[in-house]
Amino acid sequence: MISNKCTVLFFFLAFFVSSEVFAKLRVVVTIPEFKEVFEAVGREEVEVVSLLDGRENPHFVDAVPSFIAEVASADVVCAVGLELEIGWLPKVLSKSGNAKVQPGGKGFCEIGDSVHVLERHSGSVDRSMGDVHAGGNPHFHLSPTALKEVSEKVFKVLSQLAPEKTKTFRKNASQFNSKMDALKQSVALKLQALKGLKVIQFHKEFSYFFSEYSLLSLGTIEDKPGVPPSSARISQVALSSKASGVALAIGSFHTPNNYLEKFTEISGIPNIKIPASVQLRDEKLDSIDKVQNFIADHLVQALAVKSVTR
Repeated sequence: MISNKCTVLFFFLAFFVSSEVFAKLRVVVTIPEFKEVFEAVGREEVEVVSLLDGRENPHFVDAVPSFIAEVASADVVCAVGLELEIGWLPKVLSKSGNAKVQPGGKGFCEIGDSVHVLERHSGSVDRSMGDVHAGGNPHFHLSPTALKEVSEKVFKVLSQLAPEKTKTFRKNASQFNSKMDALKQSVALKLQALKGLKVIQFHKEFSYFFSEYSLLSLGTIEDKPGVPPSSARISQVALSSKASGVALAIGSFHTPNNYLEKFTEISGIPNIKIPASVQLRDEKLDSIDKVQNFIADHLVQALAVKSVTR
């Protein structure tokens, strides 16, 4: 009888220890691109949840209860940083009750501090300037080169949490980086004829994509980032864009149509809307590869249509 009880206890303890040893790391990220990178580097060692699904404007998000619940059970939380989530993520973290994922803890990381950022602001910054990011443009996830830097940070984060898997994580990160190199090469080939193309953005969401593929962004329709442009601003920038030879105005899916249409009406310059992020709920845009190719194809198509209508 005692022997049977010992046997049962042994199997119970073995199962418990086994479950603990092989439990997946629970990772919560703020944007879909990070989900893909963590899954590529961590594979079967991680379970990854993205708080945003790509449809939102990441600057303006509410600290909803579902976010708090996800963070409450996380082993690690990784954000973009560069003040992108400053309006909502601190509230989520503080309300989660999860001590290990608070800023400064082992379970929290900001990936923007490991990326070569564009448009770093020099001098003092205040709210009268709009939604200015002093540390630089946080929308680096549209650059395959920057995503390789993201994978290196992800490798370090996972290796600290599961050091026994470091070699596996290194191999996986290298494979992801090779994939990004191949993606950049194929997309650059599509955009080769558009090198030097002058475009204008509504908001600086595509600066990294344009820089990656040698397209020239001549500023924004916005006067101040995050502040709706006035009619006078739209008129002024429409006329200056026309005089400068801008070929296309570009907004994201969440850019209000009326601003783009008014710009086009005054300038005669066509506009298009493209995804500023992976869209987890749209199977046509639910990966980094799909978004890169979608943007490239639509730029080529928009410029081809303009050439025909000249």
